[in-house]
Amino acid sequence: MDVRMPRRNGIEATRQLLAGPGTPPKVVVITTFENDGYVTAALGAGASGFVLKRLPVRQIAEAVRVVAAGEAILFPAALRRMVAARRWAPPRRCRRQR
Repeated sequence: MDVRMPRRNGIEATRQLLAGPGTPPKVVVITTFENDGYVTAALGAGASGFVLKRLPVRQIAEAVRVVAAGEAILFPAALRRMVAARRWAPPRRCRRQR
């Protein structure tokens, strides 16, 4: 899925695609825009991956395989910035049951 497309942006298209009936597909957003806002919006819309078009074709293909296998992928620079900016929050600790 590309971020910028005619008529509908890729973020909204991802959201609509994943809200549709049946088993939702896995979505990898691939774009030229290294923009943290797009990354968080895509992940918030349900995308399982976000990679840049400037990657070698073999790495883009690997990203698709990773997501198809049920995992998530994010280009390293975005992950580093999100962690540094604390946009990524670790999972809440499980509460002990009494």
